[in-house]
Amino acid sequence: FDTLKPPVIFVANHSSHLDTPSILRALPRPWRQHTATIAAADYFYQNRVIAGLVTLSFATVPIERKGGVSKTTSDRIDRLVKDRWNLLLYPEGTRSRDGQLARLKPGAAFMAIANDLPIVPIYVSGTYEAMPVGRGWPRKHPVAVRFGDPIRPQPDEHHRALSHRVEAGMLELRDEWRPSA
Repeated sequence: FDTLKPPVIFVANHSSHLDTPSILRALPRPWRQHTATIAAADYFYQNRVIAGLVTLSFATVPIERKGGVSKTTSDRIDRLVKDRWNLLLYPEGTRSRDGQLARLKPGAAFMAIANDLPIVPIYVSGTYEAMPVGRGWPRKHPVAVRFGDPIRPQPDEHHRALSHRVEAGMLELRDEWRPSA
């Protein structure tokens, strides 16, 4: 983080509701205080109380998971970037049902290219074991958050190519962590 300047797009695997607090806690305080989390509008914003809690707790911005990003959401994201806020996204689109990384959707790559922002890949391990989908309360389990080197969009790079490079970076972080047999 010493050589990196905000704003950046943090991109992480998604296995649990524990991912966001784990990542935010792992970030240096100045970065944490200026990071907004992109959250599924259809999941977190159907109930006003839940919407208020996640917005206040994690500085969330609702995003539609189907049909593309609305003008309102796009304007919010543009304003955050202009105000030098970092964005935290989960490009798998939903939490993993088996703890494995799924194919990334290209939204983060589109945002990075459109705003000429680096993407910092993140791999979170242990949250699936602590609180997988369907579990209402976490169980005690070690969690690790690993940050990769920034991946910058190349001139004229297609969003799919950038997304593949980010996915490779996340897999590299995953593989570095796994204990050898």
